[in-house]
Order: sequence, then structure tokens, then C-alpha cells
Amino acid sequence: MYNAETAVEGTDKTQLPTDSILDGVITNVEDGQVKGFVKNLEKWTGNHDQTAINLTIEVIQLGEVSEVTLIEQVFTYQTNDEGKTVYTPKSNLGKFKWKYGKLPSPGVKVKIITNSDGFGKIKLD
Repeated sequence: MYNAETAVEGTDKTQLPTDSILDGVITNVEDGQVKGFVKNLEKWTGNHDQTAINLTIEVIQLGEVSEVTLIEQVFTYQTNDEGKTVYTPKSNLGKFKWKYGKLPSPGVKVKIITNSDGFGKIKLD
């Protein structure tokens, strides 16, 4: 029962440690459009209808697994006339392939880098 007089501040177990590099593994790849993944489209400079993927990552911190959805990081791509995925070497998908040796798919191990606020994204360099 809520009681403002006896309430205490707890810790957010979903919060990642700040300024860290953590191990993670991709558990899900969701395909769609940028507008389906980006919450604040006003800040997105590209095409809102562009095809993109969104990744779900399990992050291991201090021996415990916590699931973090990387909704702030979008991997865009194009498709050609044959229906194949097309990306450039300088795109996030190209950088991912260079860093990890393959494109994002479930089971791929990645490094997650966090900023001073504890927000994580896949390390691409």
C-alpha cells in the first residue's frame, strides 16, 4: 500500500552502470520502419518510412542478466530489386559487420557501451 511517509528510494535494476563496456548477446531482431522504433521522430534527420531493424540485447552485469531493448539505436537498410538487404560500409550495419564479422542476428555476442547516464548502445568502433 502506498505511504508517502514511509517511502524509500530504491535502485533501478534495469539501469546499466555508467561509463562502462559490458558483454551482451542479441536475443531478438525486429524488422520494420524507423517510425515504428524511434520515439522522438522530430530529432530523426532521415526518412521516417525507411526500413530498419531494432535489436533486443541481454546484458550481463555482475553475473546477472538483464534484458535491455536498444530502441534509441536504429540500424537502417535498403532492399534491392531482388529483395536482398543492402547496406554501405559506413552505415551502422556495415560497421557492425566489420566489428563483429557478421550482421545482427539472434545469438551474436556484442559489446555494449554506456554513457554517463547509463544509456547503452552497441559498440561499433
